[in-house]
Amino acid sequence: MGRNGGRFAAIVSGGGHPVLTSVFEHEPFEPDLGSLFGFGLDRRLDGVAVIIAETSG
Repeated sequence: MGRNGGRFAAIVSGGGHPVLTSVFEHEPFEPDLGSLFGFGLDRRLDGVAVIIAETSG
Protein backbone atom coordinates (compact mmCIF):
# COMPACT_ATOMS: atom_id res chain seq x y z
CA MET A 1 0.00 0.00 0.00
CA GLY A 2 1.15 3.47 -0.76
CA ARG A 3 1.21 6.63 1.23
CA ASN A 4 -2.56 6.78 1.83
CA GLY A 5 -3.19 3.05 2.01
CA GLY A 6 -3.40 2.95 5.79
CA ARG A 7 -5.98 5.70 5.92
CA PHE A 8 -8.03 4.06 3.19
CA ALA A 9 -7.89 0.71 5.01
CA ALA A 10 -9.11 2.41 8.18
CA ILE A 11 -12.04 3.97 6.30
CA VAL A 12 -13.24 0.73 4.76
CA SER A 13 -12.53 -1.49 7.77
CA GLY A 14 -14.78 0.55 10.04
CA GLY A 15 -17.91 -0.88 8.41
CA GLY A 16 -19.49 2.51 7.85
CA HIS A 17 -19.10 2.40 4.06
CA PRO A 18 -20.23 -1.06 2.90
CA VAL A 19 -20.72 -0.10 -0.76
CA LEU A 20 -17.24 1.40 -1.00
CA THR A 21 -15.82 -1.67 0.70
CA SER A 22 -17.60 -4.06 -1.69
CA VAL A 23 -16.34 -2.15 -4.73
CA PHE A 24 -12.70 -2.48 -3.75
CA GLU A 25 -12.58 -5.79 -1.87
CA HIS A 26 -11.94 -7.84 -5.03
CA GLU A 27 -9.35 -5.67 -6.76
CA PRO A 28 -6.25 -3.92 -5.46
CA PHE A 29 -6.77 -0.20 -5.21
CA GLU A 30 -4.23 2.51 -4.59
CA PRO A 31 -6.21 5.54 -3.48
CA ASP A 32 -5.01 9.02 -4.26
CA LEU A 33 -6.86 10.89 -1.56
CA GLY A 34 -5.78 14.26 -2.96
CA SER A 35 -7.48 13.53 -6.27
CA LEU A 36 -10.56 12.10 -4.56
CA PHE A 37 -10.81 15.17 -2.34
CA GLY A 38 -10.42 17.49 -5.35
CA PHE A 39 -13.11 15.60 -7.26
CA GLY A 40 -15.57 15.87 -4.36
CA LEU A 41 -14.74 19.51 -3.75
CA ASP A 42 -15.32 20.38 -7.41
CA ARG A 43 -18.78 18.78 -7.30
CA ARG A 44 -19.69 20.56 -4.08
CA LEU A 45 -18.56 23.93 -5.42
CA ASP A 46 -20.56 23.35 -8.61
CA GLY A 47 -23.65 22.89 -6.42
CA VAL A 48 -22.89 26.06 -4.46
CA ALA A 49 -22.50 27.99 -7.72
CA VAL A 50 -25.98 26.85 -8.82
CA ILE A 51 -27.51 27.96 -5.51
CA ILE A 52 -25.81 31.36 -5.74
CA ALA A 53 -27.00 31.80 -9.34
CA GLU A 54 -30.57 30.90 -8.39
CA THR A 55 -30.72 33.26 -5.41
CA SER A 56 -28.90 36.24 -6.88
CA GLY A 57 -31.37 36.52 -9.76
